[in-house]
Amino acid sequence: INIAMISEANSEIYLVSDTSIAVWSLNKGIQLRRYENIVESKILSFAIDKLQQEFFVGLENGNIK
Repeated sequence: INIAMISEANSEIYLVSDTSIAVWSLNKGIQLRRYENIVESKILSFAIDKLQQEFFVGLENGNIK
């Protein structure tokens, strides 16, 4: 795991590893979603929008998605 971020509004934790993101429920302790190989380069930064509905990633190759 390279990055971990909590969304208090959604009671979720985002765990970022290389090119994948796993979303876990803080209340239930179960994995809700997993996004495998969603980008072409290693994820170096991660952010959630103000409404905590979308996420953005900064990549090793300089791209932002």
